Amino acid sequence: MNCDFLIYRKLMKESKEIRKKGKFLWDYDEAKSHELNQYLTFLDDDIVWQSRKEYFQILELFISRSITVEEFIQQYSHLRRSNLDASEMRQKNLEAEAFADLPKTSEIDFQLNPQSRGFTEILSFIDSNIDLFNPDIDFDMNLKHPELIDYRKQVGRNCLNY
Repeated sequence: MNCDFLIYRKLMKESKEIRKKGKFLWDYDEAKSHELNQYLTFLDDDIVWQSRKEYFQILELFISRSITVEEFIQQYSHLRRSNLDASEMRQKNLEAEAFADLPKTSEIDFQLNPQSRGFTEILSFIDSNIDLFNPDIDFDMNLKHPELIDYRKQVGRNCLNY
């Protein structure tokens, strides 16, 4: 799926108008809702992709045991929060443009990198498992937790795609 900002803006505008009525786009048109969610995910992917080197550095430091579990959680969470804030700001700016009927500057202001598609899936895996790490025990003991046994392998395997 390519990111067509004209379609994205139209879907965003339609969704916002429906939300004003206390409903969701999903209630009226599941296909459009799904398409809008794909665009939003692609925007998130792009923001995170721009920070991929920092994510890989934090992961490498953690996996090589150069930082503690607590340091990993702190560094990862800080970067993730920063990316979520940037993504939210980008979405708000695009939404404002859609409602102000401004010229289509978004397409010029930034181009989404197609390689970024799906990158947030790696982070989603980390996000859903980071709370399982116990900062009071060392890395090896953490990996003995039943849900974290294959953690390093899965994260590493997924990172190879990027």
